[in-house]
Amino acid sequence: MTALEKQRLARAAANLRKRGGCTPEQKAKLILDQAGKCAICERQNVDLFVDHCHATDKVRAALCRNCNLALGHAKDNPANLRKMAAYLEAHRGWEWEYHSVYGCAPDIRDLIE
Repeated sequence: MTALEKQRLARAAANLRKRGGCTPEQKAKLILDQAGKCAICERQNVDLFVDHCHATDKVRAALCRNCNLALGHAKDNPANLRKMAAYLEAHRGWEWEYHSVYGCAPDIRDLIE
């Protein structure tokens, strides 16, 4: 391992302790306890990040980038998340059926004829 790599690892470990309140070993155990899955969407084989409560600095779980960002964009507010879910439920339509059948969103060019 080069000196630069060691420096990066040390900086990452310090940042993890400062922002997430845990050590790299604790993060590894957290991920292992979650079977390597995001605590929200349960995706595997993605980078997981330590999520923590910004008010208490307590570690909550390991999340994928998308789920962690979604919580941040919702300001960690459950009411905002419920409103977002209600909005999506209210606007469900053919695109949801398409997604569930084909596993992806339709290409708009295929729909315009």
